[in-house]
Amino acid sequence: MADKDTIIIDDEASERKLVIFGKDLSAVPCWRNSWLYGISGGLGSGLVYFLFTSKIRAATNVGFTSIMAITGAYWCVCRYQYEKQARELEKLREYIEKRVLIEGTEMEKLYEADAAKDIDVATVSNIIK
Repeated sequence: MADKDTIIIDDEASERKLVIFGKDLSAVPCWRNSWLYGISGGLGSGLVYFLFTSKIRAATNVGFTSIMAITGAYWCVCRYQYEKQARELEKLREYIEKRVLIEGTEMEKLYEADAAKDIDVATVSNIIK
C-alpha cells in the first residue's frame, strides 16, 4: 500500500507545471534561479531601505525595482553562460564525430597535430588572462 501512496505523490508532483502561453516555464533554463535571486534580493533591499528610512512607499518601490533589476541582470548572465556552455558542448560533439570518422586513417595524424596546436594557443591565452 505504501507503493501506491508513493506513486500517487509522484504523479501529483509531475503534474505541477507552470505553463504560460503554451510554454512550460519549469523547462526554461535559468528561469527559476533568476526569480529566486530577484525576489530574495528585492525583499532584502526593500527591508533594509525601510529599516533605515521608515518610508513604506519608498521601500516598496526600492524593493520592486530591485526585484526587476536583479532578475533581469541574473537572467542575462545566466543565459550567456548557458549559451556559452552549449556552444562548447556542440564543438566537443563535432570533434568526437570527426574523431570517430578519421580514426585509423592518415588524416588522424594531421588532425591531432591541428588539435594540439589549438590547445597550446588556448592554454597560452588563458595564462595571459
